[in-house]
Amino acid sequence: MIYKIVSISFLTLLSISSCNKEKRLAKLDGNTKEYANTPIQLEETIYIKVPNTVLPFSASGWGACQSLGIFGNINYENIIETENPNPYASLARNIRPTAVTMELTSVESCDFSMLDETLEIVVCNHNFTADSTFTFRDPNNLTAYYNAVKLGSYSSQNGSNNAFDTPGSTTLDLVLEEDVLLDQFIAQGLFNIHMKMKVDKAFTDDFAIIKTVMILSAELDNEE
Repeated sequence: MIYKIVSISFLTLLSISSCNKEKRLAKLDGNTKEYANTPIQLEETIYIKVPNTVLPFSASGWGACQSLGIFGNINYENIIETENPNPYASLARNIRPTAVTMELTSVESCDFSMLDETLEIVVCNHNFTADSTFTFRDPNNLTAYYNAVKLGSYSSQNGSNNAFDTPGSTTLDLVLEEDVLLDQFIAQGLFNIHMKMKVDKAFTDDFAIIKTVMILSAELDNEE
């Protein structure tokens, strides 16, 4: 009999404790808030330097922005080590470029006509430096391994106001690839920008500096 009373009392205490716990939980904001994907915008600025030494001869005395003539155009590749110092970058997802603007900032008396044919930019893992090592994201198999994503390009075919052909043009908007996803690289903190171009005019500065501004869209979990 004593055993039964004790058992009933214990079950009653459990029931009361459970009710009180539910009441306490019901008061917690986190138990009642709904969350939604909140869109945000990020900006990343990268400075690309093209050294004067890419030219096949000393450009001093040749003249700023003069055609390379019989030398044709010069293939040039550049790796830019890039760092995202934000420790909370992994909380963002669906990071996609919405615009990439490139500005030639430091070449005397010259413009983007110093480039010819095509300009291409790839984002890759920080320990990959050559396109022979790139495994690109497969749009038909999104779970497959990849270490590089083509961000975009610009070519001599980009319309009547082509920056490669328009005198005085010092800015251009990169033509972005479709469905570019940068989550993997931003979350790593360190990643590389791999750039390929063709130079067809001389310049006298030590470097041709191209300021590149990437506007990115992303999503965060936040209160609705």
